[in-house]
Amino acid sequence: MPRNPSGEYSLPASYLAVDGQTARADQHNEPLEDLRDAMNEPTPIAKGGHGATTAAAGLAALGGMPKAGGVFTGGVTIKGLERVKVELSGVNPVIDLQEGTVFSITTTGDTTFSFSNPAASGRASLFVVLLEVGGAHTVSWPASVRVPPPALSSGGIAAYIFLTTDAGLTYEHLNSHGQGVDVQQFSNSGTWTKPTDATVAQIYLVGAGGGGANETATSAPAQGGAGGEGFSTFVAASSLGATESVTIGAGGAGAPSGTNGEGADGGSTSFGSSLVAYGGRGGARSTGHALPSRHPETESSPGYDGHFGYSNRPTILGGGGGGISYSSSATSGGGSEIGGDGGSGSFNAGIAANDGNAKGGGGGGSTNDGGGGNGGDGYCLVISW
Repeated sequence: MPRNPSGEYSLPASYLAVDGQTARADQHNEPLEDLRDAMNEPTPIAKGGHGATTAAAGLAALGGMPKAGGVFTGGVTIKGLERVKVELSGVNPVIDLQEGTVFSITTTGDTTFSFSNPAASGRASLFVVLLEVGGAHTVSWPASVRVPPPALSSGGIAAYIFLTTDAGLTYEHLNSHGQGVDVQQFSNSGTWTKPTDATVAQIYLVGAGGGGANETATSAPAQGGAGGEGFSTFVAASSLGATESVTIGAGGAGAPSGTNGEGADGGSTSFGSSLVAYGGRGGARSTGHALPSRHPETESSPGYDGHFGYSNRPTILGGGGGGISYSSSATSGGGSEIGGDGGSGSFNAGIAANDGNAKGGGGGGSTNDGGGGNGGDGYCLVISW
């Protein structure tokens, strides 16, 4: 089809038919053949096409970005960017940087990470690893990580940020250079490891909840266990050792069915040698409120200060108190904003009161011989930066 260098098409000089004259082949055939060719050939960019025979070539001709690769120049504004989170599993997880930028795993055994497909040299790959240690497991990082993250004890949780700009020859663990936040939590006793450049640590402790009382009859009251004490404090990281022992208090046992007994006290949770959150007292065979082990008030004046969970009382930092059972009624356990809720009481024959939730909830009390609920175990959370 005759087009000039600007993409303009010109009809042949003999195309015009005149009334009364016989139409010739060169008037009829050539324009139709030109139209056929135009429908089957790329349309020039100047005329609204892309001048290419494939989508990729057309995208390139129009200056578009490919689906993968390519480089933006100049300022770019992006709103609502969502990153892909990849769930990992197994003991030899591969962090493939072409698959996402956030990777999450809970270890099931000794775990060895490897990294693959980083950006080319001169460009950056930045990614996050969300790690939860599911037991007494050793975690190993690639030798290319110049400063590996600190070891975590069983139950520890951390978010690690890594960066490479040399095609994976070396990786920087940014948390080790004071650029991130280290989070380690403990639901079982273990050891806290101080990050290399930490300056401040926030420590949150909750003692274990007390167990609920049991009465074989319906006429006597049985109170729930007190929630464990809870508190949060900030300390200078320089005042802490390279490692600190963490002891998680065990929930107090509820009084068993077949007995008229009080619940056992919850165990204390401690961090190092100086920070202790005391466990809640076991539920008593009375209508008063069970008090935490350290509370200075008398039982008739409990002073609800938000740090402790009394039987059937809410709290903020500590565990909620367990519910009370008396005669033909029982109450729900107290709630907690941060700690574990208390278990509900029970007045039904042979049906045990509910256990307190983990993070220090008190166990519910039981009448009619169902058995008192167990207190929830304690908890420790350390955030440092």
